[in-house]
Amino acid sequence: MSLSSKTSISVEWDPVTPGVAPGGDIWGYVLEVKDSVNGSVWEPFNGVLLGARDQIKYTARHLVPGREYKFRVTAYNFNGAGAKSNEFSYLSCIVPENFAAPFKTFTTKSTIGIRWEEPREIGGCDITGYAVYMKEDGTPEASYAEVNMNNDLSVRNRPGLNSLTINKFVAADLGKSFNMFVRAFTRELTHLDSDRVTILLADVPDKPPIAPWMTQSESSASKLYMNYANMDDSLNGGTMILSYSLEWDGDRGRGGEFTSLIGNPKDSLAAQLTIFNGIKQGELYRFRYRARNFYGWGPYSEVTTVLAA
Repeated sequence: MSLSSKTSISVEWDPVTPGVAPGGDIWGYVLEVKDSVNGSVWEPFNGVLLGARDQIKYTARHLVPGREYKFRVTAYNFNGAGAKSNEFSYLSCIVPENFAAPFKTFTTKSTIGIRWEEPREIGGCDITGYAVYMKEDGTPEASYAEVNMNNDLSVRNRPGLNSLTINKFVAADLGKSFNMFVRAFTRELTHLDSDRVTILLADVPDKPPIAPWMTQSESSASKLYMNYANMDDSLNGGTMILSYSLEWDGDRGRGGEFTSLIGNPKDSLAAQLTIFNGIKQGELYRFRYRARNFYGWGPYSEVTTVLAA
């Protein structure tokens, strides 16, 4: 059997061996089809009437997509009909098509959340479930393995599923990229793989461990020399820091909104800044900072308050 389309099924059968059938040569074959839903039976092909004694394949057309049909064939010769063949059941559907790659919904330092959409064309047969496969980026195709376990029934038996949290990671995986795809299964036991996606296992940077601080010896009544610590790899979320943003309220400690002095929107990895503009002797100023990596800005540090003196 081969699937031709959502509304047709092509079948082929083995011929009767010449010389073994009583009554001489085969005159032809008759194909019988039964609709499993309404029980109707018809003969779409009669090789005896058509004189097509050697034809051993036929495509049944105008079928209902996704419906089960039962097929059997009978050989005829001079003595009439032989015994009917065993009955074989097939579904009128084809392999799904147009299955877009899954996409990231969230990441942490130890998990990746993905989501996917059902194939745009399911081929006539309902989706019965999914499987998600993953490998480390840069490794051979044969490295793909199902997550979070082989034959994961919580995924394979849920046709309505469209998201999954992957937790099959160890500490050494932080900062690595992983290739993933989703496999969709249908009632006909066919399957379709989605396009691939590559996702980095990482999170936004951690909260800075200390607040910004002022170097008194470099500051005065008209300038403030502020420091903010570079964060090491244990705090970068799993991927390199791209920028630090130092912010102040600019409102002399009166509770105004914080604005960035450096690092946002233009990236900067500087860890010190001298502020000249807007400084007034005897006034208080509030500062905070945060770090950004590939996945975005992390939380702010604690706020520090300094005096221009």
